[in-house]
Amino acid sequence: MPAKKNGPPCDDGPLFENVMKQFEDCFRTKRLRPGSKLPPERELAAEFGVSRHTLREVLKALNLFGIIRSRAGDGTYVQRSLSGLVVKAIHLSILLEDVDYMDAYNTRLAIEPTLARIAASNARREHIEMMRREIHGMESNLGKVEEYTRHEVAFHGLIVTAADNPILKSVMTAVADLLLEARLTITYERVERDDLMLHVRILEAIETRDPEAAFAAMAHHLAVNRKYYDAYFRKKTRETDAQDSLAGREARVVTG
Repeated sequence: MPAKKNGPPCDDGPLFENVMKQFEDCFRTKRLRPGSKLPPERELAAEFGVSRHTLREVLKALNLFGIIRSRAGDGTYVQRSLSGLVVKAIHLSILLEDVDYMDAYNTRLAIEPTLARIAASNARREHIEMMRREIHGMESNLGKVEEYTRHEVAFHGLIVTAADNPILKSVMTAVADLLLEARLTITYERVERDDLMLHVRILEAIETRDPEAAFAAMAHHLAVNRKYYDAYFRKKTRETDAQDSLAGREARVVTG
C-alpha cells in the first residue's frame, strides 16, 4: 500500500503523468507487489493528491496495459505476472520502429545460446523429460511441417523456461512471435533429419550438464538457419516492393 504523502501534491507536469509516476514509485519500492490489492479509490486519491476522476483515468490506463485487473465485488489487484505486458511492449516497439526482421533473428542468435548454457546448469529433471518428448515428437513428424514445427517451438520454449530468466524470456518470446511466419516457411522447405540432429545435440549437451557444449550447439543451430531466414526476408522484401510498385502504377493510371 502506498505511503501517505505529506504536503501538497507535486505540480510538475500534467496530473495524469504525476499519478503514473507515483504508481511507478509504488512498484519500484515494492509498496505495491504482484497480486496485491489496491487501496480504495478515495484513499488512493487522497494519498496521491488528485481527484478521484484523475485517479480513475490512470486506473483505466493501467487496466488497459494489463498491469491491474478489477474483480467484481472484490476490488482492484496488481497482476501477478506482467511478462505478457513486456512481450507486447517489445513486439509493438519493433513493429512501430520498422526494424529489419533480420535484426530480430540476430537478437535471437545473441540470446538463445546463452539461455541454452544456463539451461544446462539449471534444467530440472522434468524439463529434460519434456525436452525429450518434444524431440521424439519432431522425429515422429519429419516431413509434416505444422506438427514438426509445433514440437520444435515447444522444445525451444522449454529451454527458455529451464533457464528461468524472466527478462530474457520476455525478449525471446517477442522475437519468436515476430519470426513465426518465417519459421513455418523455412521449416516447410527443410524438415529433414539434419535439422532434427541439430536439436538432438542441444538436448544431449543439456542432459550431460555441459553449459559450453549447449552454448556451442545452439549457436551452431542458429547460425546454420540464419542463411535461410536471410533468404526468406529478402524474398519478402522483393515481393512487397513489387506490390508497392504495381499499386503505384495502377494509381497513376486511375488519376492520369
